[in-house]
Amino acid sequence: MSGAATADDRAWGWVDHLVAGGTTPWADWAEAGPPRDRQLPGAQHLEVLRRLNLVRPASPGLAGTVLSTSGAGRGQQDLDLVGVRERAAFGARPVDPAEVSVEELCRIAAGALADLVLAAPSLPAQDPVRTPRPRLRRTRYRLVGDPLLGAAYRRQLVAQGRPPGGRSPRVLLLLTDYASYLADVWSSQARRGNGLGWAGWLDQFVGQSVVPPRVDVLALAELWGRRVGVRRVHPVFGAAEVAKIAGGDVRAPHRLSWAALEAVRETSTALRVAVPEPERRSRIAETLLPWLRAVDDGTLAAPVVPERHHDWVRAEAVRVRDGLLAAGYPVPEGGLDRLLPDLTAPRGEPGDPMNDEQDDGKVLGVMMKALHRGATR
Repeated sequence: MSGAATADDRAWGWVDHLVAGGTTPWADWAEAGPPRDRQLPGAQHLEVLRRLNLVRPASPGLAGTVLSTSGAGRGQQDLDLVGVRERAAFGARPVDPAEVSVEELCRIAAGALADLVLAAPSLPAQDPVRTPRPRLRRTRYRLVGDPLLGAAYRRQLVAQGRPPGGRSPRVLLLLTDYASYLADVWSSQARRGNGLGWAGWLDQFVGQSVVPPRVDVLALAELWGRRVGVRRVHPVFGAAEVAKIAGGDVRAPHRLSWAALEAVRETSTALRVAVPEPERRSRIAETLLPWLRAVDDGTLAAPVVPERHHDWVRAEAVRVRDGLLAAGYPVPEGGLDRLLPDLTAPRGEPGDPMNDEQDDGKVLGVMMKALHRGATR
């Protein structure tokens, strides 16, 4: 048997080991397997499968999904295993799978997650028969401001027979501390599969002379003040203040960690080329987000403002607070100082250029758990 064939047999033995749930690194593997008349999976695919097995053994179906996925977005071609192929004159060199970048492993994991999302059954259409709701005294209101809070509160209030709308409504300007407000705007975009990563998104506008409309709280308040009157625009913080004006019983939504939101964003890149936009957003909301909520156990941080942007975020929070006070909007009982953020988080937060590999490792860890969750749905 030729040397090349022996190397191939060793590689196929390792593939079989991983498909069976094994975790031995390639560098420590020596046993041969039956030869195959097909191309070996890429080294990055095999390393993702090995790391999946470190969480718990992957099912045969999940292993097949990982080994066959094309990955998300632009990345490296399938990499050859070192010791199996000689380095070609062109293209990437053969690698030890353990040396593949975590960023590339995330790309493969995101592609596999997208494949599982597409294979999952869509939720059935809503039953057209409506359950009668009790007749409630209608409170005319609208929810504006923080998009993550707005979507959650609106959904809960509609389910309780208290939909927003009506003429001359009281406008609830949903607020939190300004750093969290920014994070919720980015989070809302990431949940829909749009936009840049957290740090890159902030870099677009922090320090600029013009604040984008989506994060300009004062401009939003002024818009509604012109429509309904300043005294009918109510800055509110938290579910209790919302319920006091709109009625009903509302609770704050579950906030995904920064790493889980990055997993959503990267998986969406793979879905973007596979399905039309409306279906992509629907599958993210109905399938991917529930998987991530189930595995996002609260040990990872929410998006944290990088230290280089602290001064701007503090100054913008003060500008918003002072502008709301000067314009004469009703001040909630707890005051408007709640807009001022606590930016005393430790160094090395998500988005720190010195911390990219560690950040990617956290994202990959969430993806590993979500892959297992999706495969056992």
